[in-house]
Parts: sequence; structure tokens; C-alpha cells
Amino acid sequence: MQSDHSGALRVEVPGQDVTKRLVARYGPKVLNTIRRYLPRILRSKFDSQDFAQMAWLSVFRDPRCVEKFENSKAFAAFVAAVAANKVKMALRHCLRQKCDVNRECGLEEAVGHEPVAGEPRPSAAVAFRDELGTMLEARPEHYRQVLVLRSDGMSTWEIAQQTNLNETTVRRILRNMLKALQE
Repeated sequence: MQSDHSGALRVEVPGQDVTKRLVARYGPKVLNTIRRYLPRILRSKFDSQDFAQMAWLSVFRDPRCVEKFENSKAFAAFVAAVAANKVKMALRHCLRQKCDVNRECGLEEAVGHEPVAGEPRPSAAVAFRDELGTMLEARPEHYRQVLVLRSDGMSTWEIAQQTNLNETTVRRILRNMLKALQE
């Protein structure tokens, strides 16, 4: 580190050509280490290249890091250890109870256990049916037919064909019933 004219410290980062050569030379070893430590359950969540980049970033934060090692074997072992630690930290984070990947389940499994958000509660469905029954008693028979056919999933055109009503009349009946329910 050196200071400039203002007295602020200036960090000299290894040149791009040096960093490129180091990454090219030791990158495969770092990736092998990461893949060895990265469990199968986390491989769909994390990319080994991301861990490699985090490891290299940590190593190059200290500009003299490369000079500390006696030989290239020691440097390669250091970078691999940094990468392994990055993976272990992510693994510890993912295994905490809050975000434990072992507690995750597929959509097929989850659908059977939890109520669907849009479905009404059984008590609300019963109350709605009671209210609907009371309202339909005061309406003509063809209103009940239209509503029953619509609840079976028929389109307005199909209901009109089945009940011998005009399609516009079917729409008007449905609109009137909806208004009555909203009141």
C-alpha cells in the first residue's frame, strides 16, 4: 500500500494479466474443490462458478496475497481452502431451520397438506349455500335452472340452448343474481 499526495492510502491490485493467469492456472482446482464440497441438494440452488468468483474476490482483496506464499502449491491450496469455506458458509446458512433445504418439498406434496388460498372455508361455503337457497326461493324456476347450469360450468350460450332462453336473457339473469348476492 502506498499513500498519494492527499495522504489517503491507495491499494495496488495485481494487474489484470496477473489475475487472469492465476485464475486460468488455478481455476480448475478451485472448481474441483467447490464441487467436492457442494452437496447435491444445493447444486440446484447455487452455481459453482459463483463460489469460485467469491473465492477469487476474497483472495484478491489483499493485493500482496500472492506474494505471501512460498510456492504455487501453497497458493493453490489457500485459494481452494477459501473456496471450500465459502461453500461451507452457504451450506450452514441453508441448513438453518428458517431456510432448511431438507424441509423443502415439491408442489405435489405441498398441495395435499395446505388449503388452497382461493378456496372458501367450509363454514363460509355452507353460509353462502344457505343464503343462495333463500334468495332462489323468491325467484322464478328458470332463474334456479340458469344458476345450477352455470355452477356446472356451462357457458351462457350452452345455458340458453338448454333452457330455451335467449343468451342475452341468460346474461341478464346472471347479472341480476350477482347484484342480489352482493347486496
